[in-house]
Amino acid sequence: DRQIVSVNSSGVVAVSHQGAEIDAGDISRVTEAAQAVSLPSSREIIHVIPRGFSVDSQKDIKDPVGMSGVRLEVETTIVHGPTTALRNLAKCVQQVGVDVEELVFGGIAAAQTILTDTEKELGTVLLDIGGGTTTVTVYNEGSAAYCSVIPIGGQNVTNDLAVGLRTSLEDAERIKIKLGELLGKDGEPLKSSEEIDLSSLDLGIKSINRKLLDDILKARLNEIFSLVALE
Repeated sequence: DRQIVSVNSSGVVAVSHQGAEIDAGDISRVTEAAQAVSLPSSREIIHVIPRGFSVDSQKDIKDPVGMSGVRLEVETTIVHGPTTALRNLAKCVQQVGVDVEELVFGGIAAAQTILTDTEKELGTVLLDIGGGTTTVTVYNEGSAAYCSVIPIGGQNVTNDLAVGLRTSLEDAERIKIKLGELLGKDGEPLKSSEEIDLSSLDLGIKSINRKLLDDILKARLNEIFSLVALE
């Protein structure tokens, strides 16, 4: 069962005061109309994201407030997740003394911090590879058009290293972080024949051949990006 998924939905209403300007109340009503989608009782809506409005025969309007018309329509992306999991998440946060104002899908939050308005407008697929999951958020024409979660992440890479190098999960995580630091150093890639010095980590392993690491990591990373491509 997918934890977080999105569905496209449209809503349409008559403008409340014919001949008058469209206002925030009309926007609220048409967005609410778009939420009338058939979801199982175990699912809960997290976001209703307007992608574009139509006023009468005029389409692809980003902000119709102030325009005149008799029929207002909206195309939205609705992001929803499992009610029980969302409530338990909120409860965990509340138990450490933090009030929960609203829940935000991680992919949307990441996009707000990372993507520019131009990137959102031109079209971008944002991947956030976390510990246990990889979130996929597709932006097009300024709005989120698709959201999904793939249940594989950095922890799976750590598990593969632990098995392949016959070491503990803790040591595998430290090796993974060290490798990231080395790859980022001066922007110079490591050579495949190079021995990676791990003496500073004080592990049972003093060094690792780069090709061995590549062989371990490639299979899992190829799997993650193949699943992303399928999405």
